[in-house]
Amino acid sequence: VCGGIGERKMKERKTICKFFIIVAMGVGVIFYWFTPVQFMQAVNADNIAYLTIASGVNGEEHIIEDIDNIGFVIDNIKSKSMRRTKLSSTYIGVGVKISFWDKQGSVIDTFFINDSTTIRKDPFFYKVTSGTLCYDYLIGLIENS
Repeated sequence: VCGGIGERKMKERKTICKFFIIVAMGVGVIFYWFTPVQFMQAVNADNIAYLTIASGVNGEEHIIEDIDNIGFVIDNIKSKSMRRTKLSSTYIGVGVKISFWDKQGSVIDTFFINDSTTIRKDPFFYKVTSGTLCYDYLIGLIENS
């Protein structure tokens, strides 16, 4: 008889413990999902040798080496606060693919910019919370190179 009471209390404690773990994980996921994100905070134009921009229309890749253009793009991306909107794993298509290359020839970062407010950086899509990305500027660089 005494053994049954102790086992029941242990089961109750395990159930309560599991409940709190699930709640804590849920709060953590919600916090992670809604926390704003800023990209490329540790990068400045002096660290970048060039960037490549690939058109999502025809796949043509263009190399941009002008420090002013590089600086403008980096400053624009760094200045935007973004929020996750959805998973990107099942989506295809892109406005432009942009990669940043350091002076040793390694890729520092790559983004897919779909429009003036949306970045895809797998595994998520991100929406700008205020202002716009330099999407039209990137399209202009593609057209003029």
